[in-house]
Amino acid sequence: MACVACLAAIGAAGWFISAHPGGARAGLDSASRPARARGVTVPAALGGTWAGQVRQTAPVLAVTVRITMAAGTRGGTIGYPALGCSGVLQAVSGQDGTLTLSQRITQGRQNCDDGVVTLSAQGDGQLSFSFRRSGGPSPAGVLARVQPSPSPSAPPRSAPPPTASPSPS
Repeated sequence: MACVACLAAIGAAGWFISAHPGGARAGLDSASRPARARGVTVPAALGGTWAGQVRQTAPVLAVTVRITMAAGTRGGTIGYPALGCSGVLQAVSGQDGTLTLSQRITQGRQNCDDGVVTLSAQGDGQLSFSFRRSGGPSPAGVLARVQPSPSPSAPPRSAPPPTASPSPS
């Protein structure tokens, strides 16, 4: 009888795992990562290239961050040049001048962590930057716009037509 109960438990566990891809661990992983919201895009006010110093305590660290995002897209790129790492940003939520993005490091993973970046527009044309990761310090700082970015749906600018100059008679 005990064997029949064991086989039933194993069968139920197998069904649960196959019906829930990733098993019980999937719930834990998804809870630690922000859900990607559909339709969240970079607002025009935040489009462009931004750079500035971010600082953290314990351990003390100050590094330059560089972010590029095109208005109307769902994210952009991020780089920490002094740390030799960079990655992609994916918008997860946005409201009232604040954009929250998931950061996934693609180069230099030994020096930087995945996490969540929050950018908030400041009245002086700057962005406040904050970063969260599990089990580590949370760097923060202010970024300034280095280069504006046109909306990706804007037609490319073309040179104005040449003006005719009067020909000598």
